[in-house]
Amino acid sequence: MPKKILTDSKEGNLEQKIIQEIKQGDFSVERALLIASGLTSENQIEEYRKKIETTVTDFKKFLKKRNTTNNGNQNYQIAKTLFNYLQKDHPDRYNHNPLLTNVIDSQLSKDKKVGNCNGLTSLYTVLGLRLGLNLSVLFNDIHILTLLEEKVVIDHTNPHGFDVSFKNYPNFKKGNLVFLIASTYNNRGLAKGKLGDFEGAIADCDKAIELNPKSASAYNNRSINKASLGDFEGAVVDCDKAIELNPKPAYYTVRGIAKLYLRDLEGAINDYSKAIELNPKDANAYYNRSKIRLLKHNFVGMIKDLFQYLKLK
Repeated sequence: MPKKILTDSKEGNLEQKIIQEIKQGDFSVERALLIASGLTSENQIEEYRKKIETTVTDFKKFLKKRNTTNNGNQNYQIAKTLFNYLQKDHPDRYNHNPLLTNVIDSQLSKDKKVGNCNGLTSLYTVLGLRLGLNLSVLFNDIHILTLLEEKVVIDHTNPHGFDVSFKNYPNFKKGNLVFLIASTYNNRGLAKGKLGDFEGAIADCDKAIELNPKSASAYNNRSINKASLGDFEGAVVDCDKAIELNPKPAYYTVRGIAKLYLRDLEGAINDYSKAIELNPKDANAYYNRSKIRLLKHNFVGMIKDLFQYLKLK
């Protein structure tokens, strides 16, 4: 049975309140991640807190059997054992679920698949914080990992991902746990957009951007959903910001599509050309540029682009 994408509460304004608490710097990460998962009442939050406590209690029994207290750095050993504990019944645990609540349920069930990088990092975070670990995150636009004491990298999508090298993650940024909460809202927005809830997706991206104004991914995600609602001007503005923050080929492609609908053919061609310059193997950029060249009666250019598209496909 597919996992449920929980929606915002219109009663109690839990999300509005927790975002204000985050911005003031006085908040519970666990509570924030549960609310970002879509929980709409204190009873629901308490239910999941009990599930987290059950997992922590079971882990402590697992830890005690392994007698790790005398093996060097105690927090390092607890962190490593927690990683192994979560992996033991779910070694191939990656799926596309970003929400902490669904990941908790999958971890406690017989489901082999548990969550994506955001969901798995969220689960490890709430458990680790209860165990007294000093945790933060390492992230880029599409991936997020745990940092232990700002020096040990933990990639939860990799069965051998404990204490992996920083060299495996070039251009990743270090950040506090607010970035994980912002990433949850962005992931939720992605999920809502795929379900056709474009307005809900935009609202989630708004929250992600409010918590992390430098999230190029959230601006790009919001631009896609604005375009889906026909707001192509707004889509271009958001793409401009995404490109300013991180000039990825995909962001130029999205902006090119929005410009095409605005009949800015020259601007669209320039964006597709830039996407191709940055990623010469982007078949879709060639295809999209060929359509604009057809509209401009540049048939030679159109044929060249279509040939390159077919070659790459």
